[in-house]
Amino acid sequence: MVTDADWETENEENVATYFLAKTFKEYGYKTGLDLIGYVAAFQLREVRKRGGDTGKIIDVLTQEFGADGLEATAAKLEEIELVRRKRK
Repeated sequence: MVTDADWETENEENVATYFLAKTFKEYGYKTGLDLIGYVAAFQLREVRKRGGDTGKIIDVLTQEFGADGLEATAAKLEEIELVRRKRK
């Protein structure tokens, strides 16, 4: 429905979904997980910084990608923190 569409949000979701699917397809599962790990890690950091509940992000990550997704996210959180410390 044209009148019910939130064009900005729907377009962003479509672009993100396409980008993620393309990454998994073209570069493989490991690279796709790395991308998911980065996205989830940055989301978790931002939500924590704002005092929000990170449970929903973790639940979706676990449901969609299982232990692999959690491990990839944990690795990226460590990587981000290491870079952040080096810059200070």
